[in-house]
Amino acid sequence: MKKNIIANLIGKLFGGFSHFIFIPLYIAYLGFESYSIISFTLVIAGLMAFFDGGLTATLSRELARRDVCKEDKYQIFKTLESSYFVVVALSILIVVSLSSVIAEKWLN
Repeated sequence: MKKNIIANLIGKLFGGFSHFIFIPLYIAYLGFESYSIISFTLVIAGLMAFFDGGLTATLSRELARRDVCKEDKYQIFKTLESSYFVVVALSILIVVSLSSVIAEKWLN
């Protein structure tokens, strides 16, 4: 257990530290304009992770349980699938409806 905690901590620290190393390199090689498109994509990915709200962990945990029958697992999967569909549809709708503002103000 201690090894897992230490490995997780080292991985998190390296992940945070790598931002300080690689972002200036990205900007130097790509230029600020190209990097802004990449960072906008990362913002969208971060928002999707926020809107996930733990549904991925819930699905993994419920599918791994042995005391739940296959029909219940299928029902949980279908419920979370429809929840994901709503979240993705709303995200696409928001991005498409705000695309002119995003292109003119943020990615200019």
